[in-house]
Amino acid sequence: MSPIEINELVTTVNVGGPKGGLGGGDSVLYARIAALEERLAALEKVIIASPMGGVQIVAGGALSIRAGGAITVQAGATLGLRSGAGTALAVGGSFAATANGDARLLAGKSVAIDGNDAITLHSGGANLALKKNGDVTVLANNFSVTASGQASVKSSGNIVLKGSKILQN
Repeated sequence: MSPIEINELVTTVNVGGPKGGLGGGDSVLYARIAALEERLAALEKVIIASPMGGVQIVAGGALSIRAGGAITVQAGATLGLRSGAGTALAVGGSFAATANGDARLLAGKSVAIDGNDAITLHSGGANLALKKNGDVTVLANNFSVTASGQASVKSSGNIVLKGSKILQN
């Protein structure tokens, strides 16, 4: 609406009709305004804006966020996600997580990492590769195995040890 149309509407509302309103259309207008005020009050119970610029969304039941395009969440400080039960993350394509500092995965019981084709762990010059055919490759500058109990190596094929010098007790 242009400013002229708005002024004409205000003039009509202020001076039109027998009681300074819109005449016979008053009840329809008041009903629409009341319905909008009801919807606004309901939204104000769910969306709370603080004077400091914060926004809080409170849902007594489920909360769903949907977008036809991308969704971006960015925090100027800590970003926390907490679930009272399980959490599932499903990604239709590839997935990457990056931490500029330390990263940690902590589980109360066990951790399972499944890669249909391969799993590779890298750190500096060390590498551990697991392939779907059962091959395991360890690359390292130095490699040690320490057991507080018995240690055994079993193979249905040959066991080959290569080194400049192979020492035994």
